[in-house]
Amino acid sequence: MMKARLAAFFLAAVFAMVLTGCQKNVSFKVQTEIPEPLVTKLALSVGVYYPDAFRRYEYTETTEERGTWRIESGDSQVRAFNRILNDLFSEFRELNSPQAGAVELIVVPEIASMQFSMPKETGFDYFEAWVEYIVKLQTGDGEELPAWRFTGYGQARTERFAGFETGLADSLSDALRNAGAQLATGLPAHPPVRQRAQRTGL
Repeated sequence: MMKARLAAFFLAAVFAMVLTGCQKNVSFKVQTEIPEPLVTKLALSVGVYYPDAFRRYEYTETTEERGTWRIESGDSQVRAFNRILNDLFSEFRELNSPQAGAVELIVVPEIASMQFSMPKETGFDYFEAWVEYIVKLQTGDGEELPAWRFTGYGQARTERFAGFETGLADSLSDALRNAGAQLATGLPAHPPVRQRAQRTGL
């Protein structure tokens, strides 16, 4: 009986060491598809400028408890914002500079923070992810407008035989979809945007 217990303890210890070792260096790229938003276009010409930090956004973390993480999501972030903004406004384009003045409204998104938690940390059977954004706004003439801040939240249940990279990637994809939905409904309601749309008669 004692030998059996020692053997079970040894196997559990080895499994924990292997699992910890697997989590020491994790790298993956977030991929997601944003569904078409059901919105009414606003009669505004809008340009978006993506800073390099947004376009190439990469979450990195190195801690003794979690190990090293490297998560790329810049491409997905740009696609998500382009999809929503193109459907929100009657005229939309990407800009090479935030000072370009050929549009009525200029949008400059930033990622303030990204966070995630795993089942072993929360005690639940799902992964969670949060992405906080700051959307800076200015007129085509260069007048700065009040920025808008919001957070996308995602969740993905633990799937049997699936690695933690899969669960975490799914929760981050869900967070981007949630952010897209908030962008589609919240940006038109943001006072500086709403007021300019009302001036067009909509």
